[in-house]
Amino acid sequence: MIKYTEHINESIKSDNNTIYYLRHPNNYDYLMVVEDNELKGFVTLGFITESMQRYGVFTNGTIWGPKNGDILISSLITKCGPVIPSSNESDSAKNAWLRRYNDINFITRRIPSLGFYSIYEQEDFLNTIYDIPNNLKRNIIINDLKSDNILYNTLCEQVKEKHIWMTEVFMKDKEKYYTLGESNDRFEWLKETNKYEKIDNEKEFFLRNKISFKL
Repeated sequence: MIKYTEHINESIKSDNNTIYYLRHPNNYDYLMVVEDNELKGFVTLGFITESMQRYGVFTNGTIWGPKNGDILISSLITKCGPVIPSSNESDSAKNAWLRRYNDINFITRRIPSLGFYSIYEQEDFLNTIYDIPNNLKRNIIINDLKSDNILYNTLCEQVKEKHIWMTEVFMKDKEKYYTLGESNDRFEWLKETNKYEKIDNEKEFFLRNKISFKL
């Protein structure tokens, strides 16, 4: 097995750290990093548009796992295909994508018709498709975890706990986690402040209200 630090090129061998794929009873598919039967991070597959489908590109959905973001994204790429940042990245996620954009271990490319960011030039890098080289993909061993495995229910419970935390803490403090540029959640909380003209179109809302990149 391969144990990854936050930078995927700084990997060290370890038999304690495993990457699992499982289909949860909540009907989401999960890729997760597990160490000594303890959940260290997980990622789900995000939405896919018709254009993305045409080019075989995906987005990530929910992701959690301090210091495990790179291996989670890399595992998702290995399992599904190249990934482009979604239309609702938090501030920390945007910073992580920028670091990967400058990391030689990630392969980046552009397709003019793909990408969700057009209001702020600082976020243009998010319109980038991320991939990893085949030699790294070969090092990422993804184990299918079936419901008859003794570990399955334990990990499902741990995933559930993290989802509850993200719903009750992370997503209820949008003013803290979504302060930069474009995102669905920044749009939602700014719209509720009653300081701006009510416009239902997200991009028009940012443009016509002259909302700065960061308040």
